[in-house]
Amino acid sequence: ATKLSGALPAIDGSALTGVGKVLQVVSADISTQVVITSTSPTDVGLSASITPSSTSSKIMVIATATVTCNNNADGSGAIGWSITDSSNNNIIGSAGDANPFDLGHHNTSNWYSVNGVQTKTILHSPSTTSSFTYKMRGENGTASNATFNYNGSYGAISTITLMEIGA
Repeated sequence: ATKLSGALPAIDGSALTGVGKVLQVVSADISTQVVITSTSPTDVGLSASITPSSTSSKIMVIATATVTCNNNADGSGAIGWSITDSSNNNIIGSAGDANPFDLGHHNTSNWYSVNGVQTKTILHSPSTTSSFTYKMRGENGTASNATFNYNGSYGAISTITLMEIGA
């Protein structure tokens, strides 16, 4: 350190190439309350689109859902959420009662309640240079007996963040 003098040049990552470089970031959020009553996967109004610069790029999808759900009557089924593409193909989670990022299964002998934030991530390969849309969906397996809310609390927010990673 005693042999250094003068100002050092600023570090600039713009000339970096190769695997792992973040090429772009896109984010979207929703803060309005959305009540899911459908037993089928339903769009919650949250989506984000990204246009990869190369077909070999990967997209890091980070999705955070702020949810509340309560079941206080007889019923069975899954309450959960997933991330799909614009054609409703599952990217994270799966549709239907099989396994949509379950907030829980419940039946006639159980009372079930969840309040909180869930975050799921995946490194996805859309293999395209066209705009690609990711969207959040929710479903309520016991629509007549349960409530399932996105952003049901004051100040709650759900988000999708997309990062293109050079490959």
